[in-house]
Amino acid sequence: MESVDTVHDPFLQRDAVRIVLAMRGGDVYTTRSPVEGKVMDMLQAAGEGEDESAAHGVWIKTDEGDDIVIVMGRGRLGNPPRCFVQCGERVGQGQRCGFINFGSRLEVYLPANSRIEIRPGSHIHAGADLLGVLVHKTDRAIS
Repeated sequence: MESVDTVHDPFLQRDAVRIVLAMRGGDVYTTRSPVEGKVMDMLQAAGEGEDESAAHGVWIKTDEGDDIVIVMGRGRLGNPPRCFVQCGERVGQGQRCGFINFGSRLEVYLPANSRIEIRPGSHIHAGADLLGVLVHKTDRAIS
């Protein structure tokens, strides 16, 4: 895990917590859904239009109404990420939803009030390790 910071989410135009995950050479490059929910849209950052080199965002809305965005970047050689889910599809927590190429990074945008459970420098396993908790009246963990 590379960094955690509070930023303006360029996809949903809101304040959010951004977790940046950088892949190492020996890592598995499968992208897994951090939450269970419905794929609402496939996104590109505002101002990027239909640019082929733009990062690919997947907006997932949980059953509790939380909005999560997963952003798959291009690899060092410029290869685009592959996405295995479609708009309107339901995804399960930990479900394989994409593949990023060597040298890529992944960004996860969570609601601004989320409680983050990992620290920069942590090595995490997609679909298995806890990234944070979506804060409600009763806390619920996400991986």
